[in-house]
Amino acid sequence: GVEVVDGDTVPSEWREAVSEITQLGKVTVSVYGSIDSGKTSLATLAANYLAAGSEAAYLDLDIGQSSVCPPTTIGYVYLRRPVPEISALRAEEGEAVGYTSPAPLVARHVEACRRLLERMRERRGEVSVVADLDGWVSGGAAVSHKLMLKELPQPLIVRRREPEARKRLREMSYERFLRRSAVRRLQASWVELESIGGERRPRTVFEKAVGLASSYLEEQGLIADAEGPKLLEELARKRVGILSYVYGLDGRFRAIGLLMALNLQKNYLKIYTPFQEQIKRLVVGSIVLSASGEELYSTPP
Repeated sequence: GVEVVDGDTVPSEWREAVSEITQLGKVTVSVYGSIDSGKTSLATLAANYLAAGSEAAYLDLDIGQSSVCPPTTIGYVYLRRPVPEISALRAEEGEAVGYTSPAPLVARHVEACRRLLERMRERRGEVSVVADLDGWVSGGAAVSHKLMLKELPQPLIVRRREPEARKRLREMSYERFLRRSAVRRLQASWVELESIGGERRPRTVFEKAVGLASSYLEEQGLIADAEGPKLLEELARKRVGILSYVYGLDGRFRAIGLLMALNLQKNYLKIYTPFQEQIKRLVVGSIVLSASGEELYSTPP
């Protein structure tokens, strides 16, 4: 929807701040604050000002409310000119983190950010960067996390979270990045399997996937008609799977998908994904998702 309002929707203080930033040459700007405090709007404004003068990269690090990449992932877009809405763009490159908050995965989030920045600078050189950080700002652990990403002052005011509204926005984003997906059946031995916690033994990955599916059914008060490998396929018949991260032959994160079957004895897996090229690696996450993007169940890694 669109609402027409009188006057300028952008605070004058924002325009003054980003105008000063453009006078500094090549800069890295980190925008952070609590949930629903306007981080993405301010980050977009800053990136647009910088792109209008030269060029800039918008770095999306908000894994709970991503704009240019699927929720639970981070990514960047390269801007040569201003854009009216940053979420209309898709990330040029990305990294999978694996959860909607960095709290249980701080080291993984920071390491993914480091790798992404390295690749961005290899590809784009030293350009101005505007980073849109996540809304986890309350408490010492949150502040320490932000200091790992970039040295910043501590937040003064934190708003209350609105979990249902944020969940709905994530679901819309999942649906967007799952469009044009198809179920692919692959030989399990051809794919490097890994859990979001870093376990790489196929049997351990399988056990975690089945455990997550069982927990989801238990929470729903449902009794499974199957167990083991068939449990995942029972969920798949309901168009439900486990959010997973697909890596191509170049070793880079390429797309999200839903794990819908994993049978190590018969050596096959099924993944619902828009990615059509050869899959080298599959990282199995900790969120149960429907094919339409509905977030059904999750457990912190």
